[in-house]
Amino acid sequence: MSYSSFARTNVAHFGLLLIAAVILASCTTNRTDTPTAQAAPEPLTQSKAAEQCWMETGHGAKSLPLDKRSKVVDQCVKDKMSGAK
Repeated sequence: MSYSSFARTNVAHFGLLLIAAVILASCTTNRTDTPTAQAAPEPLTQSKAAEQCWMETGHGAKSLPLDKRSKVVDQCVKDKMSGAK
């Protein structure tokens, strides 16, 4: 291997590394085109309240029959929708 081919190989490798560095440097992890304020929370819907209540009662009321458990969930949904909880 002659010196000139060795130098060309090194230049080629350096060029590829330089291109990769430029590409990676152009990537950004924080976007500046999005607003910094948090989005407003979604309003509570009947189905979302039912889902939350079902999950909340799932841990403590697993031994209850489904009809009784559904009554507990229904009461929870009424409380959530009225703002009592």
